[in-house]
Amino acid sequence: MEFRRIDRTAEKDFAPFFLKNRFADTTYALLYAWGDKFLYSYCKCSSGLIVKGTGMNQREAYILIHDKEDEQMITDGIEQLYRYHSSNVGPLIFEYVGEEEIESYRTAAARFNCGIQITTEEIYDDYIYDTEEFLSISGKKNRGKRYDVNHLKNSHPEMCALRYEDVRPESCMEIFDRWCERHSCSDCYFGCEREAFQRFMSIYDRSRHYIMVSCEGERAVSFAVCEQINEDTVGYYFQKNAEKVRGLTYWLNRQMAFEHEQIAYINLAEDMGIPGIVMDKSSLHPCRKQKKYTVEIVEGGIDE
Repeated sequence: MEFRRIDRTAEKDFAPFFLKNRFADTTYALLYAWGDKFLYSYCKCSSGLIVKGTGMNQREAYILIHDKEDEQMITDGIEQLYRYHSSNVGPLIFEYVGEEEIESYRTAAARFNCGIQITTEEIYDDYIYDTEEFLSISGKKNRGKRYDVNHLKNSHPEMCALRYEDVRPESCMEIFDRWCERHSCSDCYFGCEREAFQRFMSIYDRSRHYIMVSCEGERAVSFAVCEQINEDTVGYYFQKNAEKVRGLTYWLNRQMAFEHEQIAYINLAEDMGIPGIVMDKSSLHPCRKQKKYTVEIVEGGIDE
């Protein structure tokens, strides 16, 4: 198997899977953006792509990119990797496995007289929202959202939301720089998020990615990015506020959601166990939390 770095030329190989992702983390955009940090590379297999990189626990791990309906990719991928990996030191590990895929991993591993060990960490669970409910600010349940929206309107009456194409091109990086002034590098949980965002902007494609910027007069205050990751879900990422403004994060996300309200679900990613993010995302009433499983192939037996 020959792996090569995920660069700009790789986009054509990922294109058939642009709307096949369970998680925003496995989109071409984010794999490319974080490629320097996690050393992502990929190769083709019979029915999809195999991505190799440094996993969440700093161990080499693989991600299978495939059509959600194509379980054969799991069998093919495990078979190819089992033979390829047999001469390597260390376990064979798969990350970003959906709950509905686990049985397919178990069946595929059994073909080689192996079992699987399954782990998951709550801090990496994605928050999933019903789009209609996310937009709603009516009723007692949504009193907090309603207060934040009204507070923002009253305290910042000039605040407006514009598409990235309608603001100065450097606005998002300026917002990021002002955010960095208020935070230490340790606040970037997975490494330098500014560098990752800068890489993302080098492949920004307005036909797939949507960026909205909040402005107060001529001053850009915050931005957020989203992308449709599968037929019924939009994934949000790289949101940054240059200033602390109550209600701004939800207000901007809500403005974005109006642009794709026909899509059933919104994925606001994980909380990394950070108390403030846990509280904010929980207060928006997710309809579920989506787990990201890690599956390790275990020689000779099953140890879950």
